[in-house]
Amino acid sequence: MKKTLVALAALAAVGAQAQVSITGIMDAGYFSGQSYGQKYSLVNQSGARTTTFKFIGSEDMGGGLKANFQFEVQPLIIANDGNQIVNAAGWGNASASNITSQAGAAGFYQSGLTGKGNTFIGVEGAFGDIRFGTNNSSSLAAHLNGAGAWGTGVGSGYGFNIGSTSSNTFTRFESSIAYYSPKVNGVQGRFLTNFKNDSQYGSTTSGTTARRPSIQEFGLEYANGPLQLNLAQLQVKASPNEANASYTATVSNNVTPFAANVTTKTTTASASYDLQVARIGAIYSSVVNDAGNTLVSGSASTLSTTAGATDTKAMMYTLTVPMGQWRLLGSTGFVKANSSPASAAVGNKNTITGVGVEYDLSKRTYLYARYQGGKAEAANSATTVVNGAAVNANSAALSDATYNLTAIGVSHAF
Repeated sequence: MKKTLVALAALAAVGAQAQVSITGIMDAGYFSGQSYGQKYSLVNQSGARTTTFKFIGSEDMGGGLKANFQFEVQPLIIANDGNQIVNAAGWGNASASNITSQAGAAGFYQSGLTGKGNTFIGVEGAFGDIRFGTNNSSSLAAHLNGAGAWGTGVGSGYGFNIGSTSSNTFTRFESSIAYYSPKVNGVQGRFLTNFKNDSQYGSTTSGTTARRPSIQEFGLEYANGPLQLNLAQLQVKASPNEANASYTATVSNNVTPFAANVTTKTTTASASYDLQVARIGAIYSSVVNDAGNTLVSGSASTLSTTAGATDTKAMMYTLTVPMGQWRLLGSTGFVKANSSPASAAVGNKNTITGVGVEYDLSKRTYLYARYQGGKAEAANSATTVVNGAAVNANSAALSDATYNLTAIGVSHAF
């Protein structure tokens, strides 16, 4: 009996060193806006913060070593009518072509759990922190530092994806290894890489093993008192097996591949300073590659991936003013196309201006109202589809480059 009690006590001691928690955010509200001449209104999610569930675990293994894991899912609580358009036999008096295109895209809008979050398992010690899985990038961390309370929500210019000149595909990468160095005087170095997959094979055309590009990213963060600085340089190189010739992109999948061996470099730098009465932030971003996509035949169905380098520069400035239970937010930014697959975009700018207000109902829940608006004059119309056709085939849409979006919602953390 005594041995049994000792064994149980030992197990209890081990269990006390392991911790597992569930945390997350639910965020939804009313959205109304206009883009490329199209007006819309709907109940949507993630207006202020990303709706997400996180399962987090940690075990103290002794000797200064810890095992950590995180499984993050981002549930689509709103299906964007994905549950209805699959029954689109004339639903909403839509035209036959629109019914086809909506039904073809319905799979992308089903509600439920989507495991596209920051998910990893790793070991932490005096040497730093090593993580295996789908890891967030240092480029994302740099954006979040400069964005502050704007995060990745409405008005943040997230990824500077204003129009379609630039892209926010720097968020996280699958099949990757991330390393975080120990912090020394507020300085931490970061490195992200992956095992690229150049092969694609399978028993059917739809059941293939997807290729993944080669990833290398170096990041640096300095955080001391009210000041935080972030720098990240990300290099993504496409597989040598990707198509060099033309590719057929349909409205239903809207896929635009890179050409073979194309290298895209994204440099992101940000700074933030907490003045107590206000928090200010700034973000700089540069996206450069040596090949892009250019429209060949005047329709969205034929794209050439052999020509058209991309070179964009972007700036974003943010402001957060706390006032008791209230927070006032402001933002402004632009993307300038120095080189673009679309000749009409070169030298032009996409702009964004955001204003917002948040009111705390409790420590976990707040109401928000946000607005963003601007012009997408440097948008690549060849990759922008409206009503089932490329924007450049729709003169009414081309004549209106303005856009706006208003979001009124509630955000709760648990």
